[in-house]
Amino acid sequence: MKKNLGIVVFLVMVCALCMSCRTNKNSDQKRVITVSGSGTVAVKPDFATLDFSVTKSGWESKRVVPDNAAIMTKVIDAIKATGVSQSDIMTSEISITQEKSWQNGVLRKGQYVSKNQIRVTVRNLSLLGELVDAAVSAGANGLDSLSFGVSDKQTAVRQARSAAIKQAQDAASLLAGASGCKLGPVISIDEIGNPSADRCVYTSKMAVNDASTPIEVGKINVTANVTMSFELQ
Repeated sequence: MKKNLGIVVFLVMVCALCMSCRTNKNSDQKRVITVSGSGTVAVKPDFATLDFSVTKSGWESKRVVPDNAAIMTKVIDAIKATGVSQSDIMTSEISITQEKSWQNGVLRKGQYVSKNQIRVTVRNLSLLGELVDAAVSAGANGLDSLSFGVSDKQTAVRQARSAAIKQAQDAASLLAGASGCKLGPVISIDEIGNPSADRCVYTSKMAVNDASTPIEVGKINVTANVTMSFELQ
């Protein structure tokens, strides 16, 4: 009988110890709230990048390629005449292909197509319309891309990050207050991806016009996103 009583007392003590451990563990666990925030800053671009191309086709590659090169040389000279530096002009593509098609199960070879493309960085945006017109008049028949950018992106990124953090803090304060809690210290801050800048992009085939080409610069949005965790008190 005494032996059985001893076993019962031992089991009761073990159960009490386990309950005590679980109670202490739960009481030490922190209550956490996690929220997201996004910040966007609109900035005016200060440079543009344009991809001009000259595409020419013909039945003899030995004539198409030099003819294309001669036209592109005129295009580059015309662009430099508007005030663009030689260092801001770069050849981005040179290619020659032959058109091919299947007709009634027979492979037909067509003309040779030569393409020469340059990438131009324009730092004086007031010259954009004049530059496009000059390139077209000199023989460029493709504007493959026009995009705007910001040289000092880091300043805009810092502002966007600050706005994102403030939005997350405001959301956390609102949710904590509505639930009858107080917002405690920050536990963690994570940035979602890298801050992005929306680039204005325009692509088109060009045609010669009498009037100067109108180009609107607009603004670029720089966006940052964060996730923050706070302790609830």
